[in-house]
Amino acid sequence: MFKNAEDLKKMIEENGPFSVKDTVEIGKKILRGLGHAHQKNIVHNDLKPQNIIMQHGKEPLIIDFGIAHSPVDAKDENEVIGSVYYFSPEQAKAEHTDKRSDIYSFGILLYELCTGKLPFVGDDPLTIALMHVHQKPKAPIELNPEIPESLNRIILKALEKEPDKRYQNALEVLGDLNRVFEDP
Repeated sequence: MFKNAEDLKKMIEENGPFSVKDTVEIGKKILRGLGHAHQKNIVHNDLKPQNIIMQHGKEPLIIDFGIAHSPVDAKDENEVIGSVYYFSPEQAKAEHTDKRSDIYSFGILLYELCTGKLPFVGDDPLTIALMHVHQKPKAPIELNPEIPESLNRIILKALEKEPDKRYQNALEVLGDLNRVFEDP
């Protein structure tokens, strides 16, 4: 189905972190797709590099909307969905998710793209989930000094623990990513 394509996780594992320029370009393309889903009132809930297929090595395609939902859908508040390395604090607490949860996952994806590492790693899923809820990530610029301060701030804002402190939608993040090199 996807000729000349592989998932973004595999590309990171094989090649290490992406350049800042490639991180920003791929991030902008992913945000456009995510923004389109959000406009249709669809929250992905499992945004991660394994669910980004890179066609011809440069065109990202978001796949696997299997646990996506509309924010107005009724949801069992005790149901934890998503992948622990990429899910938001509200997913870790089995609370209501909305497009800001996808923004948090997108922040982790950007973090991994430009550092080659995940912000939270632990011995078991519970430990990682608790890190999402209680621990601040190490600034990505500390892992990769090539990252401009503007991109560092974008990633950290996307990874805010409280949804109200995060970017509120994909267009807000896209606006800042468009200016990364103008005001580094």
